[in-house]
Amino acid sequence: MLAAESVATLLERAVEPGVGRALDRRYLSALRAREDAQGQVAAVLLLFHLARRGDAVAQVEFMLLRPALEAAIPDQPPAFLGDSAELHKLWDEVQGAMARADPRERAPIFPFSGEPGPEVALFD
Repeated sequence: MLAAESVATLLERAVEPGVGRALDRRYLSALRAREDAQGQVAAVLLLFHLARRGDAVAQVEFMLLRPALEAAIPDQPPAFLGDSAELHKLWDEVQGAMARADPRERAPIFPFSGEPGPEVALFD
């Protein structure tokens, strides 16, 4: 059960290569369900990871939550990152994206993939 796993374990598993989006979403839900600051910070890192992998919902969510996220993210890497080079790299990328983002600009932090989105029928 994911709720029993540590924050570090959930985040490490979620950013492993080859993990599908459905499983990433389960990890994100498990981290968000935690009431401690570590779980919330880890959820922000995972949300960024999903967004940079092209998850459109995560991209929008990250951009909308960015002001709140900036207040929630500590200046120093949290201890739960441990010695994981991958998690520290993710941390640095989140910090860089936050620093580059200018709320006055509408340009996205995440590059557009160039792939068209799904067609939506507005009228039957």
